[in-house]
Amino acid sequence: MKKLLPILNFDFGETPVLSTEDEKFFYLEAIKALAKSFDEIEISFVSDAFIFNAKEILSLMQSIGLKLCVGSIYEPEQVSELKRIFKEANFKQDEIKIFSPVYSEVIDEILLYDRTYNFKYIPAIFKKSEFRDELKIKTELKVFPFSIDSAKSLYLKLCKPYPELRKYLYINKILFASEELLEKYKIFDDIKIDDYGAKYIMTRSGEEVFIVESPYDYQIVRSRFLFNPKAKIFFSFKDKINQEDLLELAAERHIYLTGIKASQIDDEILTCPNITIATSIFQSVLKDMLAGQVNSNELQDVFAREIQTKKGCD
Repeated sequence: MKKLLPILNFDFGETPVLSTEDEKFFYLEAIKALAKSFDEIEISFVSDAFIFNAKEILSLMQSIGLKLCVGSIYEPEQVSELKRIFKEANFKQDEIKIFSPVYSEVIDEILLYDRTYNFKYIPAIFKKSEFRDELKIKTELKVFPFSIDSAKSLYLKLCKPYPELRKYLYINKILFASEELLEKYKIFDDIKIDDYGAKYIMTRSGEEVFIVESPYDYQIVRSRFLFNPKAKIFFSFKDKINQEDLLELAAERHIYLTGIKASQIDDEILTCPNITIATSIFQSVLKDMLAGQVNSNELQDVFAREIQTKKGCD
């Protein structure tokens, strides 16, 4: 059976369809369903519905003995907010895994020296070149995203931890191009690198276009992209950690593999004792509920069927 870590990352949309009570109900029912088959789950910190209902969600998890991991932590301010939420909910756990789509030295230090909640920081890498010295000593790492074969697929995977990327306000600042266009217009012939290591090109109109080839690339330009109206990002794809690299990493540490297609989970990955598949769950159920195709009375049955599918059971 696959080693699975279910991820809850519910985006109920910018335009409210469900009431705040219905959103909370969806989270609580999902947690009750998962507790029947798992002893640990991950909840993404970028879900507003989780933040607004954290006290009730954390209380339920403690009462039923379901362990919490927190995902999508990439800013120090998120750590402060997380600690505030835990304190308000009086939440306690022997160890709390904190997953990040990128490595942050600042967050690593904050979590290392905070003993209140016994955090364990598990950052992600996307390319083998990102496997820096600070990460070589870690006993657990995340690989995110794994199933990437184009710039567009990289963008779609990054929309999960960085939901702003799919918001209408920023869509016109996100660029893609085919290999033919790249070659025709020589876009990469005049690349500059700033003091933070970000690659960019300057347009004739004075716009900075930052090149994003990994989650880390986006993280280091994120604030400029969000707050500078002249800053744009250009998604490109060149390389990632391949299966050989993955198994080499897993030989000496535990790896949480995310952003993976079912078709790319072969026997070598499945049988490796040091690899856990971390996967979003109940996304299709949420879409059906928002579309009015599933009502609240059916949720537990629908959740149970998806869990069986994810676990590969009959």
